[in-house]
Amino acid sequence: MHIEKIELHNFKAFRKLEIECNRNFNVIVGENNIGKSTIFEAISLWKLAYDRLIQERDSTRFYKAASNYYLPFSELNQIRHVDINDIFNRFRI
Repeated sequence: MHIEKIELHNFKAFRKLEIECNRNFNVIVGENNIGKSTIFEAISLWKLAYDRLIQERDSTRFYKAASNYYLPFSELNQIRHVDINDIFNRFRI
């Protein structure tokens, strides 16, 4: 699988972040406490949601569904959080 672009909207400390990925090699570097781990948490959350909500179900039915699908908060153990408010950015766009 190749990730072409990472987009975060109101996720943890990020209001909006867009990263265009190189097909061959990508490195995320920076000072401490600027969000590098948060980017990987977002990718991990996306992968969990993709596997649980799309791959394990009939994907054609998933995209046409009238109801919402949810991941239980208790299953989000790969993200550093205390409660659900830790996942969403407090400052809305």
